[in-house]
Amino acid sequence: MSPPEWNFGHVAGLCDVAFLGSGDETRLVTCGADNTVALRDPKTGDVEDSFEDHDDAVNVLAVHPDGAKFATGSDDNCVKLFSFTTSKREFESNVTRFTLPVRALAFSNDGALLAAGGEDSTIKVINMADNSVHLELPTNAKCVKSIAFDPIGEYVAAVDDTGVLTVWALKEIKAGSEDNRVLCATTAPTTEADSPRVNGVSWRPDGAVVAVPGRENDVTFFARGSWRELEDHRLFEDAKGHAGAVATCRWSPNGKYLLTTGADNAAVVWDVGAKSVVSRIECESIVCGAYWRKEGNAVALAGSDGQWCVWNDVVAASLPSPTAVVDASELDFFVAGAKKDDVANAAEGGDVAGALEDDDDEEGLGDMDEEEYYLAQERRRKMKRKMAGKFGGAFGGAAAAPTPQAPFQVGACDAAKKPKDGEKENRRFLCYNMMGTVVTTGEPGGDFNSVEMSFHDTSRAGRAPTITDYHGYSIGTLGEKGCALASPGKPGGGASTVFYRPYESWAHASEWRVTIPAGEDAVSVAAGNNWVAAVTSKRNLRLFSHAGAQRQIVTLEGAPVTCVGKGDSLVVTWHAAAPALVPGADGRLEVEQRIEFAEYDVADGGKILSRGRVPVPPGHTLTWLGHSEDDNRALCFGASDGTVRVRVPDFGGSWSQVFSSMDARQSEGEHHWVVAVATSDNAYSSSALYCVVCRDASGPGVYPKPVQTLMPLGAPVALPENSSGDLEDAAAKAQIAVALASAAAARDGDGDGDGDGALGAARAAADKASLRLFHAACKGERPARAADIASSLHLSNSLHGALKLANAMQQRVLAERITNLIEASMAAAAAAANAYAYASEPSALETPGQFAQQHYSQPASYAPSQPTQPSQAAPVEDANPLGRRKSVAPANENETPTAVGAKHKAGYEATEKPAAKKGKTANPFARR
Repeated sequence: MSPPEWNFGHVAGLCDVAFLGSGDETRLVTCGADNTVALRDPKTGDVEDSFEDHDDAVNVLAVHPDGAKFATGSDDNCVKLFSFTTSKREFESNVTRFTLPVRALAFSNDGALLAAGGEDSTIKVINMADNSVHLELPTNAKCVKSIAFDPIGEYVAAVDDTGVLTVWALKEIKAGSEDNRVLCATTAPTTEADSPRVNGVSWRPDGAVVAVPGRENDVTFFARGSWRELEDHRLFEDAKGHAGAVATCRWSPNGKYLLTTGADNAAVVWDVGAKSVVSRIECESIVCGAYWRKEGNAVALAGSDGQWCVWNDVVAASLPSPTAVVDASELDFFVAGAKKDDVANAAEGGDVAGALEDDDDEEGLGDMDEEEYYLAQERRRKMKRKMAGKFGGAFGGAAAAPTPQAPFQVGACDAAKKPKDGEKENRRFLCYNMMGTVVTTGEPGGDFNSVEMSFHDTSRAGRAPTITDYHGYSIGTLGEKGCALASPGKPGGGASTVFYRPYESWAHASEWRVTIPAGEDAVSVAAGNNWVAAVTSKRNLRLFSHAGAQRQIVTLEGAPVTCVGKGDSLVVTWHAAAPALVPGADGRLEVEQRIEFAEYDVADGGKILSRGRVPVPPGHTLTWLGHSEDDNRALCFGASDGTVRVRVPDFGGSWSQVFSSMDARQSEGEHHWVVAVATSDNAYSSSALYCVVCRDASGPGVYPKPVQTLMPLGAPVALPENSSGDLEDAAAKAQIAVALASAAAARDGDGDGDGDGALGAARAAADKASLRLFHAACKGERPARAADIASSLHLSNSLHGALKLANAMQQRVLAERITNLIEASMAAAAAAANAYAYASEPSALETPGQFAQQHYSQPASYAPSQPTQPSQAAPVEDANPLGRRKSVAPANENETPTAVGAKHKAGYEATEKPAAKKGKTANPFARR
């Protein structure tokens, strides 16, 4: 058997392949990431028809059982149907549409139904007679990777990106049942939505067995009906199968052979009954598409590099053909009823947990018959697998340990975007931030790339000179004073490098490059005022000066994740521990990353400004990190679930959510790719999330140039009754802004810097939002809530405004409470003023309380004083401090009485007023 010849078909990415027609009319259909579907002659490889009916990458094909129709699924979220006649195709219809890319398709054996799924986490079963939705099958994962119909037509199976195999009945099994799932088992490897490891599931042609990739570089089988895992019959690496995870499975037309492909770039054909390898070839990439020819002895393969081939003479001539009729006894490699000895054999091979279970069974299960014994053991095996998934295989299970998040560069796109029509270059962003962009450009197969820098503010420097890249820079950032780039080490021995080009310099040859020691790669870089930092795969933080002098080498406490810088602040994140499996919101176990951060003041010898855990939500990863674009300079981070959080000084330094992409979406499928966050308004930015709205979570493409969008911030507030969500949200955001401004003012030291003005503006904005809530609480007859809101006001004018509102709405008890707050704040302000004056000039203090009560503010805690007692000269009926008060009689004719209810205005002393006319009462709330 000679190895097949691989041919170029499409650009690199997810591809698929299938045979159409029969006999001499057989044609090969391929699809790929270049938006193209092509019909080819399988013998010559010539393209007989090519079309681009999809607007984006075509990921998957499904052929109708009659071989005359086929369906396609694409990144444009559409499923389309085509007919095939005499080497040509005709568009039939748009079958269905999703809101996210389609990743899996399958026709039923009679062609009446088509199942489609993808990143919508829902499988649609379409009635092909009228393209109506026959069933919708929800899943608990992010992406459906593969789908297969039971050949008999009773079930449909699917595998998702978390490795869960689910089998649904196409109709209810039990009357009144709410869920038609008959099997749900975590058995396949975890993968990504766009990974070529498609977790391909396949039913044997007689429908008795379903095969799915396993977690030990093997294939797992489940028996129809009992849905038990056939643990004693797996295809393992020790049979010279795969050295990596299995990507997909495909049964031969007669069910005797099974074709598997894997992450080791191998394609293997097995004799399943004998558990032996029949043939094997090494491919040039991971094979993500495979299809048996219904006539003859051939298989079509499509790799993730866009190439395809026809593998002829797959099975040796001395063995039965994959299309030959075989006796049913050759297919029955398992028995329906398990023997006790067979179950006991499961503990062999070092499975200590299984052996202990078998030892315990002698006493408790000895009286059971064979079937009962099997069922009891099967329950124990399921528990063992569950524990293995939770504790990373410590109990002898097959589940893989959770994988730590890989390091990344903030502001970089995940992968290179495919070239558009007429373009020969691959371009992607190494950095996109508020300063500008760094774009790498390279020709496929070229010896070097180029790196282009440009600024959003073209008046600053416009487009900087292009950098010729001979090192393969893969990460970069734009700092305040220069651009930093880094390249990984080369497999052939080339070292990792860090390059820096300042925007301006007083000296010539100001750019510099350093070489990282062999075996150590830079994984993230950051740049600030007068420094450049790089974190490496050897857990080193390497710090350089603006001119390239080495300053410090710090060993991190864990594997690095990313780093960012602004001004003199450098923030580094690392894995504090291995990820853990924790219960998610729906009760399913999810991977939780254990990431910690430290913020250093580079100008102050690396002084730690803050440190703690980055609370990435379970099941998600860290995707963005940075400082807020305002005077607060607060730390912020974004996660893959679309949420953004900011660190506030409250509660010893805590994180508060300020944005949710799910809540902000204008349409399904939108992704908000974070660029920056501003928590307060200033001359340079507005309080908002600065992002690029795109369809792909991996980031925007270079062309057309991405446009920043400002999205309003929003906190996940709980909504009290008789209150408005907008008001609650505005008040919550305003309180966060006050906390951040307070911390910024504290950093100014004397309080006379910019932070002091920002703090006053933040307090005024917070009080404005709180007064709206106060008014709403008064209207809703919630005086206690209104009093609590008033106690949070910061400015004296705001307290007096609340008092006016309470009086206007005839809330007398509430008005009394606010009056007590005003008096307490005045007393506190007077005490503070006296203490300040005494500290400045002790001799000047003669009489306590003689200083003016100016610029006072309400204390942090609410402690209402007792109601104001009436003057001894006042009648008993005037004890109400909010009632109408009579003037006090003068001691003599020359003495002018002072109104008891004299009003104090913020920033001024109370002034004495002339005595009221006889018989009149002074109004303490009248305009003066």
